[in-house]
Amino acid sequence: MKTTCVIVPAKDEAVVIEDTLTALLATGIGAENIYLVDDGSKDSTGDIGRKLGVNVLRNEVNIGKAHSIARVVDVFELDTKYEFIGLMDADTCVRPDYFEAMHDGFTSHDVVVVCGRPIAPNYNYMTSYREFVHAVAHFIYKKGQDNMGVISVAPGCATIYRSTVWRSLEWSKDTLVEDVDVTLQIHKKRLGKIRYCPKALVYTQSPRTPRDYLKQLVRWNTGNWQAYRKHKLYAFRQAIDFECTLLYGESFIFYLTMFLAPVYGLYAQDYKLMLLPFAHMILTTVFAVIIAVVDKRPDILYHSWRFIAFRYIDAYAFLKGFWVAIVIRKAGGKWFTPARYSGK
Repeated sequence: MKTTCVIVPAKDEAVVIEDTLTALLATGIGAENIYLVDDGSKDSTGDIGRKLGVNVLRNEVNIGKAHSIARVVDVFELDTKYEFIGLMDADTCVRPDYFEAMHDGFTSHDVVVVCGRPIAPNYNYMTSYREFVHAVAHFIYKKGQDNMGVISVAPGCATIYRSTVWRSLEWSKDTLVEDVDVTLQIHKKRLGKIRYCPKALVYTQSPRTPRDYLKQLVRWNTGNWQAYRKHKLYAFRQAIDFECTLLYGESFIFYLTMFLAPVYGLYAQDYKLMLLPFAHMILTTVFAVIIAVVDKRPDILYHSWRFIAFRYIDAYAFLKGFWVAIVIRKAGGKWFTPARYSGK
């Protein structure tokens, strides 16, 4: 049995797919172990993959990311040919040591999934903010979740699965976030441990405009709440239920307070409450300074004065996702891909 393959689902990704595949080839994994799923693309996505010598599976009609992943495993019987199955987004470039670092995370047979750390390269103020969010998750949440065995999402841009658990997973389209859905399945079905490997770095593209950022975030948050409802995390039967309810609950209270406290302060003439955005801005700046120094990202500090505005975008997207998925219980939904840009 071969060691590792990697699946790259893609639709109309001609702008970025060559960079993604070239970065994968630079790791030494071999073109024969890379599987590109051309999900009904109308551009040259599939042709670029063929030119680089990787395996290309064409969906004549777009069937979505989750079903594309399931289909390529079935067609090529990847779960019987490989010990590990990796997933990679079409806009993501790995470091040359990515697979070596990820394999180090499989320290025992009960570890069935290892996920890496996404990095948003410095492009403009929007990508700097996305990296700020990534870094906060890395320093505050991911390491703690890893220690407690409650990682809430193994991101689709940087995850490797042990093939023995593959057939126990359902790759469906009933949520907008297949990576969150599958991560929760692993916890709920008690398939094994999920580990976080911060040394396995990948560089992902992020929205460059506030409009694209908002659209992407609304869909992510809607999908997260859909997964919360689907897996009945409110039942408090497992540790992951408590972790997700804590994360979502504290975010709900915090974001709601961000909007309501200043309004109530104005109404009640309690002007201390109106200072909440300034306190939030100070706290955000403190975190930005720390991250800029530790990760050597001065762009984060340079753009940090803008971040308070994006925190309100985050709050709006989170609360809208709650409204769509929990209050009106809208199922499924249409995915949104931000405008791509070449890294060259």
